[in-house]
Amino acid sequence: MSLGSNLKQIRLFRNKTLKELGQGLGFPFSSADVRIAQYESNKKKPKKDVIESLAYGLDVSEMAIDIPDIESVYGAMYTLFQLERSHALIIDEDDGEPIIRLNRDEFFKHKALYESLCDWLQESKNFKDGVITKEQYEEWKYNYPKYSSNLYNNRDREEWLHKHTKD
Repeated sequence: MSLGSNLKQIRLFRNKTLKELGQGLGFPFSSADVRIAQYESNKKKPKKDVIESLAYGLDVSEMAIDIPDIESVYGAMYTLFQLERSHALIIDEDDGEPIIRLNRDEFFKHKALYESLCDWLQESKNFKDGVITKEQYEEWKYNYPKYSSNLYNNRDREEWLHKHTKD
């Protein structure tokens, strides 16, 4: 997810041309479309005040355009919204609790993500069941996919498990 791809996606959703959006920001007619195209292609990064103007002109939150800070609740939410758009994650519920899952209707388009999520689930279970330590679980996440059990060459994983055995 990049600022440029977010901007383009929103601009198209709002049915605006490059030139319309650029002119709405006050850019000269002759270069309005070029300027927005540079932002959308990530050749130039707009300054904070331009991002604010883009958000205002497109009637969206600045966080919908800019790269979200996933350390904040709203930034995490915008990241999840983008994952819904790009990787077929959907919000659902299980016993009244919100859950995030893959859209089964789009499974084949996102098979690699599905397999990666299954890999993560298995490693999470390994941690919860005491098969690996918290340190091993964090090490696994920090080095993903190097120690993945889904890889064809499991030598790295075997060496990692042996090197980081439980005390």
